[in-house]
Amino acid sequence: MSDTKDSKPQMAPRDQEGEAATDPGTQVAAGVESTNRGRSSVIMAAGTLVSRILGFVRQWLLVAAIGGYGIADAFNTANTLPNTLYNLLAGGILNAILVPTIVRTLSQNKGHEGTDRVNALLTLTAIILLGLTVLTVALAWPIVLLFGGGMHPQLFSLTVIFALWCLPQIFFYGVYALLGQVLNSLSSFGPYMWAPVVNNLVGIAGLGVFLFLYGTAPAHNFDVSAWDTSRIVLLAGSMTLGIALQALILVFPLQHLGFQLRANFHWRGLGFRRTGRVAAWAFAGLLANSVMTLIVTRIGSEANGVGQAANQFYPATSIYGYATMLYILPQSLVTISVSTAFFTAMAFHATQGDFAALSADYLQAVRLSSLFTIPLAGMLIVGALPLANFTASALPPDQARAMAVVLVTISLGIPAQTIFVTNTRVLYSLEDTRAQFLSTLPFPLLTGCLAVFAYLTLSPEWWLEVTVIGEPLAQFLAAWWGFRMLRRHGLDSKVLHQITEHYWRCVAATVLAGLPATVLFALPVPGAGWSIGATFTSGLGRCLVVGLIMVPLYILFTWIFGVHEVRRVAATKSREPRAKRRRR
Repeated sequence: MSDTKDSKPQMAPRDQEGEAATDPGTQVAAGVESTNRGRSSVIMAAGTLVSRILGFVRQWLLVAAIGGYGIADAFNTANTLPNTLYNLLAGGILNAILVPTIVRTLSQNKGHEGTDRVNALLTLTAIILLGLTVLTVALAWPIVLLFGGGMHPQLFSLTVIFALWCLPQIFFYGVYALLGQVLNSLSSFGPYMWAPVVNNLVGIAGLGVFLFLYGTAPAHNFDVSAWDTSRIVLLAGSMTLGIALQALILVFPLQHLGFQLRANFHWRGLGFRRTGRVAAWAFAGLLANSVMTLIVTRIGSEANGVGQAANQFYPATSIYGYATMLYILPQSLVTISVSTAFFTAMAFHATQGDFAALSADYLQAVRLSSLFTIPLAGMLIVGALPLANFTASALPPDQARAMAVVLVTISLGIPAQTIFVTNTRVLYSLEDTRAQFLSTLPFPLLTGCLAVFAYLTLSPEWWLEVTVIGEPLAQFLAAWWGFRMLRRHGLDSKVLHQITEHYWRCVAATVLAGLPATVLFALPVPGAGWSIGATFTSGLGRCLVVGLIMVPLYILFTWIFGVHEVRRVAATKSREPRAKRRRR
């Protein structure tokens, strides 16, 4: 692509790397060719790590404020709806269309012409998002009925009120995605991953005020009479405010890059005929994935209703939500960071028809991601109960055990999830959302079948735990199917063999590294706090034990098994002292 700067001096800031920026179109090409992906991935992972740490603090405060059952299920159901509905109504469409379209627009249209066309696309999308948000708020009651209709009537009414305050988050989720995708297309990846830090800080502040004013809640908390307007607004309103600030703060890095946001209502020529079919299949894919969320949430609400009537705890929506906070760590820390760093380049290679480069990017992204996600999955499985004690210490023993069981079950699918997420990114870059839709079908089919089986044949204590077995099974089927679709696009046939070989080495290293910690936790250690009723402190201690045992052993075994990335780092480190001695 041309290196010529736009003749107008408006676009001449410095980017994150300190290099003088040209117009956005040139930045796209330059970013594909010269962006340090390793550095970008580290920046994104660091932002995600800080955000997740703050997220655990927020979760700990949330459990203290509303408990783990009853009121907690009402709030968590309502607060989960915006993200679920956003992903259903717009998320996949934005991912499938926006990045390829922005890359294509900025690379083909220089200077203000490219900026204006992207602003037109952003304006139209923001208007659609606003309309969808208003519609979902108006339909709050039937939406809550669909997801949480099994709740006790009083809890159901409170859930609807929570939803009215939480559903406006849909618009801000969309704005966050829109601005973040523009930044990613300009090869500025850090702000998108660091912005959630603001959201978590606002949430922590809101919960801190809530606990100061109202104190802690019992673990089994069904008393809705205390929930007046001030409590509802403080809890749900602070969550929505956090999402809003997370989105709006991205305006500043865009301005720093020289991209001037402005409303543009000239929508003709944006290529919607071409993208309409892509959007339809993207919507279908997100619909299939959202059905799985609906099934899990609904089976949880049914368990909640039965449990409240019998004054008995059964694993429900909040238990799944707390476990998911830990489960998504490998994906958000590693897979999303790596695949996002590669996504713009993959979209560029796809538009150029360079499938050799696309295959190389795909292989590198999967190998690099799985090198970390596989051992992280092992740590989640081995340390599930300590993690439950540590991150949700207010939960009583039976709820901590249920959270650990759910966490172990869904974590089994993390290795396949790495491939599935990367497959999705590549298929989006190829604008083949039909194949992506087909790869998501196992999620609703398997979870739906297991939910029906559990509901009809098992007691309520097993409903959620059996239903979530479908999630890891679906991850493996979806990963396999997605790879088949990529082969049809011309992905190198050798890639599957290389990935399989890499996976077996990493899985074997993880199993061997996890055995000592597993044996240690299985031994009776009087007074050591290994038990199911362990405290926050012992939970933290056991988490550290898992890490201190597994991390060095995993590095050792991956080196022994000849994992290329580990051997290369070891060789580099061994050469550094010799190079220093030669310089002396």
